Amino acid sequence: MGGEAELPAVVRALVEAGRAAPSADNSQPWAFEWDGQRLRVRAREAGGFPPDAHATLLSVGAVLENLEQAAAALGVALTCEPGGEPGVHAQIPLDPAAAAGPLDPEAPLFQRHTNRLPTRPEVPDGAILEALEAGEPASGPAVRVITDPETLRGLAEAVALASAIRFRVPELHRALMGSLRLGEAEARRGDGLDVATLGLPPGGAALLRWLRPWPRMRRLNRLGLYRLLAWPDGRRIRSAPAVAVVSGGSGDPVAAGRLMERAWIRACQHGLAVHPYYAVTDQLQRLHRRQLPAPLEAPARRLEERVGQLALAGGVPDLLLRLGWPRREPVRSQRLPLGALTAPR
Repeated sequence: MGGEAELPAVVRALVEAGRAAPSADNSQPWAFEWDGQRLRVRAREAGGFPPDAHATLLSVGAVLENLEQAAAALGVALTCEPGGEPGVHAQIPLDPAAAAGPLDPEAPLFQRHTNRLPTRPEVPDGAILEALEAGEPASGPAVRVITDPETLRGLAEAVALASAIRFRVPELHRALMGSLRLGEAEARRGDGLDVATLGLPPGGAALLRWLRPWPRMRRLNRLGLYRLLAWPDGRRIRSAPAVAVVSGGSGDPVAAGRLMERAWIRACQHGLAVHPYYAVTDQLQRLHRRQLPAPLEAPARRLEERVGQLALAGGVPDLLLRLGWPRREPVRSQRLPLGALTAPR
């Protein structure tokens, strides 16, 4: 795909903001189309997630939130019209002659990032956490911040259960291993999970490379490897000072993605480290769609029961965000070139 050089300044600025959104495994499941009058935001299959997948729609919501924040910073009126065709989530009329310089690279939406590294144990100030909360779960998506140790322990158990299921599903193993970028040369592709962002211990990258073949992983799972790999996910949630739960309420993942992005941007503005966890939502989505291997349906039912016992507002979470004060700055994920995500129409 091409068309980057043909983009008017205002369109280029908005697309730069849109592609800064988060996505599952940094898959960037979106595309931007410019027809000379309208900018279209389209979902695309990426990272093993189809265009209509829950994870994809969360990311599309984050893109739309970034576009709105960028337009406000540029002083551009933004009106999102219905997509009009499958996969298109917004059509945005724009004047190609509108004056628009590049966005400030220090703008909050560009400072949002993922930090998977350990955090300090102090609970952030209540006023900061309250600033992240929004929404009413009865009428739409909501963000609720949890600091209660008992609830955090319950969330940790759910995350560990979900991660253990994930490491036993061949499709998910192949998608995860396919998303890994092992070394600088692979990371320069601009998508996927750069292992430098994961905070792995010495030898961690080599272990992941060795575990890439599913037959090897399957054999080691018979010895319980999946439990060992899932344990760190649960431990990090259990020791987290706070976790933000994004809950759907209305079942609209695009709206939930917009709210998620607002909370994430605010958290980074306050200097907090943010680490997203999607495994719980992913496994429950797969359970309800009957996309799990039959032997894993029972563990997924236990996961569903555990999540229900937590009585989270809004029901099944759309996403969990681990929050805390960072100990150090992480390596940040790269992005695909602008030309790979834009096309004339």
